[in-house]
Amino acid sequence: MIYQKEILDGIKIIRVWTYIAKNKGFFRRSIDQFSYAFNSLIAGIFLDFDIIIATSPSFFTTWSAFFLSKIKKKPWVFELRDIWPKSINSLKVMKKGFLLNLLENIELILYKDCDLIIPVTSSFKTYLIKKGIDESKIHVVTNGVNHDFFKAGKADQKLVKQLNLTDKVIIGYFGTVGMAHSIDFVVKTISKLSSKNISLLIVGSGAMRDEIEHLIKSQGFKNIVMLPSMKKDKLLKYMSIIDFAIVPLIKSEAFKEVLPSKIFEAAALEKPIILGVEGEAKEMILKYNAGICYIPEDENSLTTVIDKLVENNKLIVDYKSGCNKLSSDFNRKKLSQHMYSILLKFYTEN
Repeated sequence: MIYQKEILDGIKIIRVWTYIAKNKGFFRRSIDQFSYAFNSLIAGIFLDFDIIIATSPSFFTTWSAFFLSKIKKKPWVFELRDIWPKSINSLKVMKKGFLLNLLENIELILYKDCDLIIPVTSSFKTYLIKKGIDESKIHVVTNGVNHDFFKAGKADQKLVKQLNLTDKVIIGYFGTVGMAHSIDFVVKTISKLSSKNISLLIVGSGAMRDEIEHLIKSQGFKNIVMLPSMKKDKLLKYMSIIDFAIVPLIKSEAFKEVLPSKIFEAAALEKPIILGVEGEAKEMILKYNAGICYIPEDENSLTTVIDKLVENNKLIVDYKSGCNKLSSDFNRKKLSQHMYSILLKFYTEN
């Protein structure tokens, strides 16, 4: 089927056919993302609407919005969730050269052409201004958390027993196991802490999953449990049993500008955060006192902060209080209303 229609919460949704590829391999992933951009462009030509909103990643989605805005003579909004050419360079997926320079030039054209840019971090806004983008059309709306779904509760003790994690200090990672997430480093470091009764629970899938799974099995790491991704309602049971949530990324200048959504989910569940990200994310954790930070991909630093957490119950109580404040300030309902007000003001004035 080329497209599907459905009504969800009173909203008409049209889904277009997309070539689906695993998050592995640059060429197939690019075809995946480009197929959606192309088909959304074709579908959009035959639809009626007042405004176009395109979110990145994927980078190609914004191309669809660019061409649709010209064909339909409608304004378009660039929701900026990732500085895509910069990110792929930091992951060493693509070397600096003609193709990367071309993508960066296209990126700049899109920033200048769109009517509004809504970045998810203040660092992205700073980046855009340095690129010469008009500050008046940039409005930051960060990631947030759905409080109707993510709620703190008691640990599922049956699950703890089932996973052989009774009496263990459990550090949890939930999400994409990708090239950017430094999970191999986390696994190797925490595997050395088994004598301290510390275990790592990983739930997720991604480009690096098979490699990480092989590492765990081949090295016989007894204090690492790795499970595939699962539906969110089931995932909450697993999140309930962890003591701390780890949020790691590889050490890169590009990631100093990001705010991982895992921060907000962990905060809503009152799970103190072990953060391996520098820049704006670190500033947020320290501001709210919602966890503790380590130097990305530094084994001594991560080991030290875990020891500090395990040995100090007062810290944990304070961090849980900080998590509460953070998640309250980044309630997704409040943020969605803020974004709606930005769009409405823009539309009524134009």
